[in-house]
Formats: sequence, structure tokens, C-alpha cells
Amino acid sequence: MKLTLENKKRAVEIAASGANPLPFLRSLGIKNASATWCLIKKGLQKADPETFAKLPASFRKDAPELVAKVDGPVVMETTEGMLTIQPQQLPMKVTAIMDPNLGEFHFDCDHNSIEWRTGAGEEVMLGVNGWRMLMDRLPEILKVLGVSA
Repeated sequence: MKLTLENKKRAVEIAASGANPLPFLRSLGIKNASATWCLIKKGLQKADPETFAKLPASFRKDAPELVAKVDGPVVMETTEGMLTIQPQQLPMKVTAIMDPNLGEFHFDCDHNSIEWRTGAGEEVMLGVNGWRMLMDRLPEILKVLGVSA
């Protein structure tokens, strides 16, 4: 799906009104709407800082910088075969990771939260502190439920 300029403008209008643009982006068939919104914001900040400044503060926040060191080519298996990427081709931020058994985890830079989408399509979104609390309390929760872990 190629995101049009009109779609980007509409997402910015939605955010400027105080609403969340992610459902709109998902309705366009975009699977990783949070990452797409981050890219739209960065482009807007460079191209039109005045409009960017009109976005609510919660939408102007950015994700913490994640840095991965690469000492050689990265080789990935894709549906079309093997893909080799040289380190100079990787000036990108990593915002999502896929676990084949659990699903996709994505860091939402606007809300400082992590979204978990299972393979069946169910979604859970918690703030970073919520995930920490869940990690701490899950063993006791499972114990109380009678589930051995």
C-alpha cells in the first residue's frame, strides 16, 4: 500500500484535532500504523514546522533513539529468498520485532507504549510501566490461577 500525500495530510488533520490517527492509517491497510505515523511526523517536522507545532504535545513526542551496531552485512531470509543489506544501508530505527510463536511487538513512540499483536490479530497495548508491572506480577497471577509456569 502506497501512502498518498492526501492520506498523510488527513492523518495530520486527525492528530491536530486531538484524535488518534492510528485507526485511520490502519483502515488504509497499513499494518504498522505507529511506525508509519512516526515517519509522517518526522516528515512534517522537516517540511512544515509550523503545522507540526500545532499538533498536541502528546503527538509531538518521539521515541527514544535505539541504536544497533552492525559489524558486517545483515543477511535476512524473506519470502523472495535471501536478502543481504550492507551496514551503510541501515540508518533506520527499529520499532517492532516479530516472535514467530507470540506475534509482533511494536513500540509506539507517541504514547510511550508497547503494542502486542498476536498471530490471531488480538492486540494488547500497555505503557512501558504496565509491561514492567505485568512481568513482575505474572508469576503470582499464574500461581493463583493454578497454572504451572
